[in-house]
This record gives sequence, structure tokens and C-alpha cells, in this order.
Amino acid sequence: GRVELEIDEFGQEPDPDVMLAIDDALTRLATRDAALAEVVQLRWLCGLSIDEAAAATGCTPAQVKGRWQFGRAWLHHELRQLDPGRPDSGTP
Repeated sequence: GRVELEIDEFGQEPDPDVMLAIDDALTRLATRDAALAEVVQLRWLCGLSIDEAAAATGCTPAQVKGRWQFGRAWLHHELRQLDPGRPDSGTP
């Protein structure tokens, strides 16, 4: 159950509903932990490497890596909640 956000070979943009859901999830994450949300945005949306995100945030690469791992898992969990009928959504 992976949400793919890449532009396909025909140049089509991702589903607007998915993009809105991602924006909403990132907003919720930012209210809980702004530093975590910043790392997710820099890594996922801006495409920065661990080292680039560390330089941008003033954190160590190890801190960025940990925040990225947690933030990515949190975001995927939130997005799976959008479709509770999926087998990997955590609901029966």
C-alpha cells in the first residue's frame, strides 16, 4: 500500500486529492513537531539529501536521518488512514 507521488512518463501530476491529504498530514505533523515536519518537507518534497537537509536545518546528519525515518513512517500511516479498506491500513 504505497502512495506514489512521482510524475508519470506522460507528465501527469499526482492526484490533487492525494496532494491535499499530504498537505493536511504535514500541517498536523508540524503542529506536533515542527522540526520533524521540516525534515520531511526538505527530504520528500524538496528532494534534499540527508547531508543537505542537515545543513539547511542546522542539525546533524544523524538527527535528520532519525527524524526522516520517523516522519516518513508517520506520514505513510496517516495517508493509509485515508483508505481504511486497504489491507495494510491497520484496520480489520
